[in-house]
Amino acid sequence: CLHLIKSVVPSISGMRAAVIGRSNIVGIPMFMLLQREDATVTLCHSRTKDIDKILKECDIVVACLGKPEFVKGEWIKEGCIVI
Repeated sequence: CLHLIKSVVPSISGMRAAVIGRSNIVGIPMFMLLQREDATVTLCHSRTKDIDKILKECDIVVACLGKPEFVKGEWIKEGCIVI
């Protein structure tokens, strides 16, 4: 995922990112990778309150949860990188 993001934006330092999903296999490692690249990262899950407002502020959204179509188009700001 990080390779895909960096193919669009070479430096993600200072960008706001959200990772949806808190699994030890995908969510948390992705959170840590983004954090290591100096992004400001929020870890969300399916029960996060006001997730739509959180995602609306993000430049990068990585959905790592097992719910198809969980993220709605209206939650995403224009120009946001979504994986």
